Amino acid sequence: MQFSLNSSDICNTYTIAIMVGGNYNKPTPAWQDTQVTVCRAVPGSITSNPAANISNNGSAGFLADSSNKTSTVSFAVKYNTSGTNPQGKVQLQVTSNRNSLGSIDGNIHTYEITSNAISSLNVKLAKADYAAKCNVVEIVTNPVTGLSTAVSLDGGATMQLSLDSNLQTLGITVYKNKNIGGMWFSTNWDGKTTIDKTVLNATTNPLGPMHVQ
Repeated sequence: MQFSLNSSDICNTYTIAIMVGGNYNKPTPAWQDTQVTVCRAVPGSITSNPAANISNNGSAGFLADSSNKTSTVSFAVKYNTSGTNPQGKVQLQVTSNRNSLGSIDGNIHTYEITSNAISSLNVKLAKADYAAKCNVVEIVTNPVTGLSTAVSLDGGATMQLSLDSNLQTLGITVYKNKNIGGMWFSTNWDGKTTIDKTVLNATTNPLGPMHVQ
């Protein structure tokens, strides 16, 4: 298997699904897929490699999960060569027992939230704050064919992220389009704001999955 990066990219996350065909064909729900992140080292960037896993305990918003699932966060952001504009994206995949209306319906849902326009990136030592516009989609899998379709939920949402690569703590808040109002998701809500918490795979390697270079 080969992966390629555009010359302007420092990381990209690929979703890997294994399907067996022929007489052994079986639908594969999106929550069984695995994400793989491929990165190159670039000074002055923030990256996650591998993707950071975070518990949904304490999550809030319409997509909050109360079934002890986890969310996956991958990001690769750097400044351009002149050091004036941040470039890159953040991808958040949420596995939740709530539908897009915020109701528990007996099903497991997969949501993908991807930034598309960066508002700000502030880095100081090992800490970083990030804000951007983002798209919110639900990945719906056909139970017969096993094929997945992305259903758009919000094209004008906003994302706020904070992290500390020394402590390996992370917090993400996703607000709905201002014309709609409300919050799609918070990784750890205390009733007023999102509180950073340690990612689950912080100890899988000496440096942890999140890096500030």
